[in-house]
Amino acid sequence: MSLFGNLLTTYEIIQGASGQTPHSAEKDGDVDAVKKALIPYGHTTLPVSLSVLVGVNGCIRGVAKIKRTIIIPCTEESMGRTIKPVPHPLFDQLQYVDSERSPEKTSMYLQQLAKWKGDDAKLEAVFRCVSEHSISEAAAHYGVELTDKDDKAGVCFEVQIGLEDSDLSNDVDIRNRWIAYLQRSQHKLGKDIFGEDLYTPTTNFPKKVVSSDANAKLLSANDSTNFSKK
Repeated sequence: MSLFGNLLTTYEIIQGASGQTPHSAEKDGDVDAVKKALIPYGHTTLPVSLSVLVGVNGCIRGVAKIKRTIIIPCTEESMGRTIKPVPHPLFDQLQYVDSERSPEKTSMYLQQLAKWKGDDAKLEAVFRCVSEHSISEAAAHYGVELTDKDDKAGVCFEVQIGLEDSDLSNDVDIRNRWIAYLQRSQHKLGKDIFGEDLYTPTTNFPKKVVSSDANAKLLSANDSTNFSKK
């Protein structure tokens, strides 16, 4: 079997383990335990320092400072973003989810979220929250001091439904909804030589396959001839 055949077989076998943090790391109270997890397709990790509790109607019911790393949905473009503004689909930096910080980036974030949220009540709550409220203003109301330096602070969301709070960063249904959306959005180019569907190739190969290993990639090269640097 070829290298990529083996990779595909391995990927299919271990799907049930993707996104799960090792029990040993959780038991030790490791705040970055998620870095030791196998990252699901269409996802990456994000260090967050703000947690926003959202009511099902989109109102903000709490803001707290935290320090941990979470698994987040991402696009090929947002995963490798540098200077160009490209939003992540759900969890992101404060400047992308608070129009008071950057109306342009927040508008881009909302347009993207609107395309895949569907009728999910939790995603709709986040959409209404970001559309109608300022996290910075809410933070001040709840005694959380923010400065201009917090523009790049990672933000995660919890949605309060009834008496329960749902941490969306651990919500398997949300992850699966995003993966299904990515698969539906793939652009078919035709058939390959084996008669299988051929899709637009990726140009930004994902990193953080295993985050603890220096953002390791399955493939990496930074030259255009001979591919000598790996």
